[in-house]
Formats: sequence, structure tokens, C-alpha cells
Amino acid sequence: MTSATPPDASGVRVRPMRVADLDAVMPFEQQMFGPEAWSRQGYLDELADTELRYYIVAEAADHHLLGTAGLLTIGETAQILTIGVLPAARRNGVGRLLLRALIAEARRRRATEVLLEVREDNHAAQRLYAAEGFTVLGKRRGYYEQGRVDAITMRHPIQRHPIQGQQPQRQQPQRQQPQRQQPQRQQPQGHQVQRQSQSQNQESRQP
Repeated sequence: MTSATPPDASGVRVRPMRVADLDAVMPFEQQMFGPEAWSRQGYLDELADTELRYYIVAEAADHHLLGTAGLLTIGETAQILTIGVLPAARRNGVGRLLLRALIAEARRRRATEVLLEVREDNHAAQRLYAAEGFTVLGKRRGYYEQGRVDAITMRHPIQRHPIQGQQPQRQQPQRQQPQRQQPQRQQPQGHQVQRQSQSQNQESRQP
């Protein structure tokens, strides 16, 4: 199956990812992510964990697959594990559409923040994330390509929508603010926050 380039993202549909989508994803996996490419088994392991993980695809009106994305939510922290747009479909708003869908899912799961890592040399992705409300937290040295490329860590706060008709509660001033905890890295059944399969150590990535 080949991909088609939409004139813009207006005709693109986002839906949950299915195992059958891997036939369209895998031929482009290496091209999209290079050293961070995932195996088919890695995808299968991820899709099997529906409690914590959420994977979606973007497809054109003719059902050609345009991109994929994944999210992990633990407690009040959501982590974007991957966003990938097929080469022929880039610069048409597909990545932005996938990103917004992940943020919406994080809100639905009652997360209060969304975290991600992005390559330091991927300036286009960093501009996209900044435009969508992400701010820089810091840097992880040697995070990509076996220590050769640093990662920029970013955060997007999520404001929960109040229930209609419910008055927000007035909070009392706090004398001491608790330190912000980092997201948990250990997950049930051997899963990791950075997207990893049970057989390979695979990092979260944005091409």
C-alpha cells in the first residue's frame, strides 16, 4: 500500500490504530525513524497494552495511511511515545492533527501534563510543539542514535474543563509547594515510559 498526499489536513481522519495498519506502516518505518525504527513485534507489544497506551493513525479520505502516533498515560502524566508522518504526507498539517488528538486523549484520561522528547536537531518539530503550547524543560544528552544526538524535553500543561454548572473550588494558599515529580519509568509487565518493546530497548521518537 502506498501513501497519498492530501492537499491539507481537512480531509484527514484520525482513528485508533489496528494491527492491520502495520502492513502500511512497516515499509516506511526505517525511512521515518532511521536508527530509532521499531520492529513489527515492537508495535504488536505496544498495541496489546490498551490500558496504559493509546495508538492512533491518520488516514486520507481514500483510506491511505498518512501517519501514526502513540501515547502512554500513568496517573496524571501522559508521555508522547511517537509521532510519525509518512514522507509523502509531510508539511500538510498531519503531524499537528495527530499531536492534538494525543493531547485530547491525555485530557480524557485525566492527565494534567503531557511530556515528550524531541531530537535537538529537529527544529521543525520543536516549532510545532511550541506552537501547540509545549515549553522546554531541559535536555537529555546522548538520548538518540546511541549517544550521538541529544534530546530536548518538553511539557504541555492540561487544564481540566470544569463540569457544567459546577463552581470551581477556591484553593487555600500553600506555605510549601511540593516538588514536581518526574513520570514513573517502571511500568507493569516490563513496559517502559520511553516506548520499548519487551525484546528491544526502543526510545520515544519524533522524526
